[in-house]
Amino acid sequence: MLLLLMSLSLGQELLTNILMLLLFLFTIAFAKKADWLRTVASPIFILPSLFYLFSWLSLLWSDNLDAALPMLETKSSFLLGPLLLGLSAGFYPANFKERALKAFLLGTILASLIALIYAAARSFEQGHLYKLAQDGASKQYLFLYTHLAEPIMHPGYFASFLGIGLFVALYFFFKKVKSRFLYLLLATFLFLMMLLLQARINLLAVLILLPLALVYWAFKSRSYKLLLLPILPVVALVAFLSFGGESLRDRYLQLPDFSYNISGDDFNSATYRLAEWECATELIADNFWIGTGFGDNRDALLETYRAKQFWQGFEKRYNAHNQYLETFIAIGILGFTLLMLTLFYYLFTFWKKGDYLNVMNLLFLILCLLTESMFERMWGVLLFTIFFPLMMYLSEDASKEAS
Repeated sequence: MLLLLMSLSLGQELLTNILMLLLFLFTIAFAKKADWLRTVASPIFILPSLFYLFSWLSLLWSDNLDAALPMLETKSSFLLGPLLLGLSAGFYPANFKERALKAFLLGTILASLIALIYAAARSFEQGHLYKLAQDGASKQYLFLYTHLAEPIMHPGYFASFLGIGLFVALYFFFKKVKSRFLYLLLATFLFLMMLLLQARINLLAVLILLPLALVYWAFKSRSYKLLLLPILPVVALVAFLSFGGESLRDRYLQLPDFSYNISGDDFNSATYRLAEWECATELIADNFWIGTGFGDNRDALLETYRAKQFWQGFEKRYNAHNQYLETFIAIGILGFTLLMLTLFYYLFTFWKKGDYLNVMNLLFLILCLLTESMFERMWGVLLFTIFFPLMMYLSEDASKEAS
């Protein structure tokens, strides 16, 4: 399990699949009838499983089954993840939660180091910190954005792992464990990596949640000097933008232009999303109750792009860049409700058990889903269906021990 948690951030599909297979064999070999009964009766398993099964049910009103099956395969961990974690929950030792968190944190650090070493090797090969784009004029910096994330995964997904790793590092810092300032340095390092990845929604989520958490903790512990800590990431961001190039500032300071021409080609990242969301909401209105069905959802969205003359989105085959809209398109209000019930049941349970670290982690992911369709790729699915159910089961065990 510790190796599996470490592997999630590394983006190595073969390694993670092998570890999932080993977990499967372990649970089949050692899980008892009581483990099965406890797991299948738990909402931790029931809610994501219902979401996944309803996704399969949508094949009844889907036409493009060839496209649907790979999508559903990607989401299979909504069923398997909570099941395997529930069956093996009785085997975790008493102190396993902190070990699990440290394993996940170590994975994010290793992934970051791999990305930096890879960028350094490419920089040495190029003889510059950048490579020239296909136009031969513009520079693409190897320590930024997609080039930095290339050996791991899409930068938006990578930054989501790093953000959770950052909160975990701060959790150990505030617990005043040994080497606590090492954890502060690790949190700082992960924040700087997020800056390099130019993950704006992830950074915004951190800059929203971290001050709120620190204000809460400062008044609860009467340690008011903690109120100064939120200034540090803001200072780091300002310094990063001040010393960065114009293209870097443009990337971070892009603002949506609500008067954009949907048929034109003058888009930035923000206005691309506005156009995608405009088309997505129109498609949802036409397929409100049960959606288009998996397999037809992408074709239907592209057809809406074409009908509304959003040629950039049509030619580049963009998805909706919002998981909530993406789910609504595919399986309508019924499937969307199942997804939201899963998210908010997990969130409510973490809060009820006093697991405020994972309240922060899940709120962070919920915000990240606003501008990325993270459950359309396996790394977003694995993050949600491995890390969070495990933390749920461990929170339950900790609550029982406390009582």
